Amino acid sequence: MNDLILAMDFEHVAEMIQIEQQQHAFPWPDADIERAICHPYKTHVCLRDQQVIGFAVYQWLAGEVTLMNIAVDPKFTRQGVASQLLNYAVTKAKSDNNIEHFFLEVRVSNQAAIKLYEQQRFVEIARRQNYYPAANNQREDAVIMQLTITEPQTL
Repeated sequence: MNDLILAMDFEHVAEMIQIEQQQHAFPWPDADIERAICHPYKTHVCLRDQQVIGFAVYQWLAGEVTLMNIAVDPKFTRQGVASQLLNYAVTKAKSDNNIEHFFLEVRVSNQAAIKLYEQQRFVEIARRQNYYPAANNQREDAVIMQLTITEPQTL
């Protein structure tokens, strides 16, 4: 595998939108994907043979990183693409002396993602009840997870 992770460029938007539509029952609007190139977001794509096979959108603010969205082309799931994207961002966060915590939220039903995050040492810190829309006009809880990058400085 010769995957390459790099910063999103406008040329990646169409492929990202397609992946988002395929992967999520309640996808982000196209305009939100387009805006993911702007501050305060850092968006990375995973390329294989010059094709976008996955992407991740992070918000970097005030000593924290928050994973806002991650999606992998269905043809490439279970091949470590999401793990590569997450590892890349965690490594970047660890090299930034100002980052103390890395947060994310995930649908309680997305056990594969929860397992991935736990393997990266994220821990559940809270739940948002009925946060996500679900099928048949139902709602689903969000699991809030955190990875401590550096301990806060005390005086």
